[in-house]
This record gives sequence, C-alpha cells and structure tokens, in this order.
Amino acid sequence: MSTTSKSSDILLLGATGYTGRLVTRYLVTHPQKHLFSLLLGARSTSKLDGLLKELQVDLSEVGGVKIKQVDVTNEKEVERVVRGVRVVINTVGPYAKWGTPVVRACAKHGVHYVDLTGETFWIKEVINEFDYLASKTGAIIVPSCGMDSIPSDISAFLSNQTLRSLPDGPNYEIKSSITGHKVKGGVSGGTLATAIYALENVDKKRLRDGDIPYALSPAPGLQRFGFRLLYDLTFPGLKPLKLVGSWFFMSNPNRAIVERSQGLLEYHSIVAGAPSNNGSGDVDDDGDGDHLGGTSAIAQELRTTKYGKNFRYDEFMVMSSKVTAFMVISTFLVGVGLFILVPPVRWLVMKILPAGEGPSERALRSGYLVSTNRTEAYNESSSKDKKKKREAVIVKSVIRGKGDPGYFLTSIMLSESALCLLLPSTTSTSSTTTSSKSSISSLTRSSWPLYAQARRKLPVLAREGGGVFTPATAFGSVLVERLRATGRFEFESGCEA
Repeated sequence: MSTTSKSSDILLLGATGYTGRLVTRYLVTHPQKHLFSLLLGARSTSKLDGLLKELQVDLSEVGGVKIKQVDVTNEKEVERVVRGVRVVINTVGPYAKWGTPVVRACAKHGVHYVDLTGETFWIKEVINEFDYLASKTGAIIVPSCGMDSIPSDISAFLSNQTLRSLPDGPNYEIKSSITGHKVKGGVSGGTLATAIYALENVDKKRLRDGDIPYALSPAPGLQRFGFRLLYDLTFPGLKPLKLVGSWFFMSNPNRAIVERSQGLLEYHSIVAGAPSNNGSGDVDDDGDGDHLGGTSAIAQELRTTKYGKNFRYDEFMVMSSKVTAFMVISTFLVGVGLFILVPPVRWLVMKILPAGEGPSERALRSGYLVSTNRTEAYNESSSKDKKKKREAVIVKSVIRGKGDPGYFLTSIMLSESALCLLLPSTTSTSSTTTSSKSSISSLTRSSWPLYAQARRKLPVLAREGGGVFTPATAFGSVLVERLRATGRFEFESGCEA
C-alpha cells in the first residue's frame, strides 16, 4: 500500500443499507475511534444525513467521520474515492452485480478490502482477475468476513493452531475438520435479494464453477466428504459431547473459504521451501504467491501453520435431535424448492421483507452463535514405525457469540476485520490519548507507524505481500484477539484425546 497521505482511513460502502447501518453504529462508537477516520458512502446523501440523525451522530462533535455520495455503478467515481482511503468495507450486494469495480480499484491502488459475500463463483472470478495485481500493489483483499465465513474459517484455524503447538505438532497430519454451527438469528431483505439475483441473472455455468471442489484453492486437495442430510459429531474427554444436526445451506461457500486457507498455506509453504507433509509438490500456480520467495523464517512459520495435504473440511447445522434435524431440513428443502422453481413465491418473499430491512433490535440482541469444531489428526512420525501404534489426537475448538450471527455479530466481525488491517489491537493502543478532534484531523498524516505496526502483526502471507486471502490467512490470531476484546465473542481450543 502507498504511504502517501489519505483523506480517510476507512471507507464504508452501503452505509445506509441494513448491515451498513449496523457497521456504522459499531464503528462510530468503537473504543479506537479516536485512532481512525471514517468515510460513509452511499448513493443518497439524504439517506446518509438520515442515518447520522438516527444514530445521533453530530459531525461537528464526532471527529473523523465524513459522508460521501458514491454510486458503485460509476467506475470512475468508485476509483476516485477508493484511491483516497486505506481500507474499504463493502456491504453493497449482490457482489456479483456491484462488487467487481470496487475490488478492481482496491487492487489497482493498493487499498485493502473486506466484504460479506457468500457468492463463491464471484470470489473465484475475483481471484482469477485481481489476485496477481493485488500481490504486486500490496492490497489485501478478503471476501467473506461475516457469518460467511469467519466462524467456519477461524474454528478450523484454531484447531490447527492448537495441534501445531503440541511438542510434536508439525508432524501431525490432519485427517478431518468438521464444524457444527448452532445459531439463533434472522434474515434480511438484502440477503434474499442476493439469492434472487443469482437465481434469475447469473449463468448456471458460473454458479457451477463456484461449487467445484477446491474452486478457490491454489493447491489441489483430497476428495470432499460426501453429501449428507444428517450428521453426528462425537467428542471424547472428561466431559463427552455428541452433536447432531443437518445439512447447512451455507456449507458450500464456507467450505470453499476454508479450502482456500488450506491451499494458500500449502502452496506458499512449497514456494518458500517448506516440505509438504506427504512429500507431494503437485501445485497449480495461478499467480498468488511468488512475492514471498523463500527464506528459512518464512518456511518455518508456514510449516507450523499449514493444515497439510490430507486436510478435509465439512460442516453442519446443530439441532436438538436427529428427528428435529430431519424435520427441519425437509421443511427447508421444500421451501427452497418453491423459492427456486416458483417466481411468485420469490416476489411474495421480497414483498414481506424488502431489501434494506432485517431483524428487529430485540432480535439482534437475543440471537447467538456456537460453532464447535472437531479436528482429528495423526502423528506421521509415529506411523513410520510399523511396530508402534499410529498416534491420534482430537482437538476441540469452540466459538461463542452473543447476538444475531448474520447481522449483529456479522457487523462486528466485518468491522474488526477491517481494523486488523489498520490498527494494532485495543490492548496495544490503550495508552493512546482519546481526546482530540485535532488528533483526528491529523490522523491520516501521522498514523503510518500504527498502520505499519498492525501489518507486522498479521499472519505471514498478509504480512509479506498482497493478494486475495481468507479471514484465517489474512488475520488469524489478530482477529481472534480483537473479537474477544469486544466482549461479544468467546474462544476456546484444546486437545480432547
């Protein structure tokens, strides 16, 4: 990223939409607000003024907040605004319709980017078109920084991190990593509008391209787990646990992100000279990684963070019993079938919940998320001795969130993802003065040391260069620390056997 002066640190696109309003509310009251400036962008200045009034934000009193009319359909206007900021938070969907010019501008000018997309086919196109450019300009592009797909990606990341911290950690080969999500939350009109857009406007081949196994990964992987309607997941230990559930409708997009995390680490470990766990080096070079080169320090870090070639991921929705799971998934599939096959049903749904509307404030606060990951691995060094029993270990990692996962918690995850790219954690900056509008006005001229400090804390891939990354490979433990500090998230990870 260029070190030249920026007019603002964060640009929030779609600030007046349902999720955009939640992100705005979160950022203007953030404990580190004195350390960053915020530009709120939307098509309508009157709606932006209304948003500030709704949130009781007085620009003369709250330093570092500006508003800007931005039409994402105007590529020249988008590029002009984007080049003047450090990080873009994009909440304007469908991303396949509106997102490409924004990513293009970020990749071109070395500006970091985060969004909420679950449109895997579009992410694949973004990787193909902009990953190499971003690797040259230093732009860190991170799609899917909300419920899709941070709980999935970070739960697998945590289990792998725990596994690698064991005395013989690097010698363990992960066999499976499965996450069960237990959620309580609502849906917004914008989410439904994105689904309808994909059904009615996106070529079926484009959609299928996004569903190909390892579609987003630069390295090949093992065959995926087969499709299942019902799941059960058992954890041993002092307090045995068994989770049951059903197929999760967002499992394909989430799995694709986790597979990209695996593939990026595997690919770059080979580029940097770290040996593959199973000795295979057959990797498809699609332009995302030559900037790393090979150093012993990078190779060692990658060796202790990569998932391994035998890694496979799956996930499901946790239910109270298999009977309940079967009833819920059957009803859901019937509803989805009607939604897909009967256009009047889609019209009726959008009438009931139009774009820009979502769960009530009470529903936002009363929701919750519990994502439980079970990762099973074997010690490959012990398996070489035929007389010695193959040593296995099971890691359990849990993410708990207080609030509606798809919107309230998503607005936090998205915001903190952006702040990972801009500032050190809250604990690192707690001694910084919080007082002045004058310090806000000079932030974009003086905050480069803080930005550089934040960059140095990121995982090796994001620290060493740009590209299209995932939450785990771009943020890793930095995001976990930030989310924990909000008081809305809890994380735990340990060996069960």
